[in-house]
Amino acid sequence: MIYSNTILIYLFLIFIPKGDIYFMDKDNQIHKYDKQIVIENISILMKDKGVTQAELAKGIGVSQSRISDCLRGQRDFTLSQFVDIANFFETSTDKLLGFTPVTAKADEATLADVLQKLFDIEQLININMERIDIIDQNALPFDTGAQETYLALYFKNDALEKNLEEWAAVDSITTQDAEMKKKLLRLWKEEALSTAKSRKAKWNFRNEEEEGKILYEHITEWYEDFKINSVLQPNVDTRINITKEELELAEKYVRKNLHSLSFDAYDALDSAEKFGLGLQFSK
Repeated sequence: MIYSNTILIYLFLIFIPKGDIYFMDKDNQIHKYDKQIVIENISILMKDKGVTQAELAKGIGVSQSRISDCLRGQRDFTLSQFVDIANFFETSTDKLLGFTPVTAKADEATLADVLQKLFDIEQLININMERIDIIDQNALPFDTGAQETYLALYFKNDALEKNLEEWAAVDSITTQDAEMKKKLLRLWKEEALSTAKSRKAKWNFRNEEEEGKILYEHITEWYEDFKINSVLQPNVDTRINITKEELELAEKYVRKNLHSLSFDAYDALDSAEKFGLGLQFSK
């Protein structure tokens, strides 16, 4: 979630008989809700990202007339709508409320902001660093200045690599309509984020079926060794190191793809059940 502590405490709204609305921030300070500031900030975000009222309405699951009425000050956004708008624009409720500027000047950012983003990424996936030489393809032959050395950051992850390649492809689309380019990028980012939600870090950012396939292949590889060892070396420890969740994912993959798998796919699962965690699989 992107929204800040402000919205968590914003649940405790105070309604004054005159119609004014107040709320308490994270420092227990009482503030008056300024509807016009919120309207202006949402309007700035819509213009900056090329979002229409219809697109915003669809994004948060309300009618366009509702958005129109709220932006004209005739109605108020509900708490859930307010949170949904912050998430839609990938911003904080602090910014919508006017605690921090919606648009920050470039000279207000610092190197610390960039480093913090990299540190946050490092918590989720390993960042590799390496110095690489890049040659200017437009340089003249024997131009000694055509090659420069840079420190490159890269990721060894198939799923992330695929997304980065798609991002680069969309970003490389040439068009004279700058707003159309913004919309294309925004639509791709929305789709990429939606799809990526099923790719968990504990699966190395694979989705459920991809992880199930890898686990099934791990089980079948063990099963082939198991069949040989059970005859030639019956006293050898043949247990498989696999968890209950992993076995269930492998079984789900087998159920979905049984028509294209080996005839003894369930035999492999049954053996993993017996010599792994003792799980009972239904066929």
